[in-house]
Amino acid sequence: MAYIKWLIGKINALIYARVSTTDQANKGFSIDSQIERCKERAIKKFGYKESEIIVLVELGGMGDDPNRPALNHALYLLERGLGKKFIVLHPDRLTRDNTLQGVVSRRIWGMGVDIEFIEYEVNPHDPESMLMFNIQGSIAQYNKAKIHANSKRGRIAKAKKGELPSFKSLYGYKFNTKTDLPEYHEDEKEILLEMKDMLINEIEL
Repeated sequence: MAYIKWLIGKINALIYARVSTTDQANKGFSIDSQIERCKERAIKKFGYKESEIIVLVELGGMGDDPNRPALNHALYLLERGLGKKFIVLHPDRLTRDNTLQGVVSRRIWGMGVDIEFIEYEVNPHDPESMLMFNIQGSIAQYNKAKIHANSKRGRIAKAKKGELPSFKSLYGYKFNTKTDLPEYHEDEKEILLEMKDMLINEIEL
């Protein structure tokens, strides 16, 4: 807490960057790209120095999850007076849920902090701008729901054909995209086999 008080007046901008698991394959949403563009805006438009900027990164954080560590920490810092600007690449990097978008953005604006989106302009004092902001939030939420529904439909279709649906993460295995089958992850195989052996022995007892 003492360190945060020392930083008040020295930090002018907080940058928030996020990728979900599905976004990581999209170069346009890479963490490095987001940070670079946000820093460029902070330095060129507002004249901030790099030493006056704090970057918070959310790796694998889903856009509809309100309990993201980096986002919650950013709000914590803002509430304690760190930062005049909260800089994000696009509203869907902040959230992909329209209700959550309203809650988070109003909370930030309520602190007297400006939200600067690199790829989207919004004015909280302009009704038409806020209307478009809310519509954008609804579209982002719809797109996320469609992606989820299509992925689920694809997994079910593969399972019905006797094929193994792909998976994001399963300890001890990796998915071979060429054979369309799982195979042992060599770095985790030994521990996985030990776990299986322990489970079998426990059951026999």
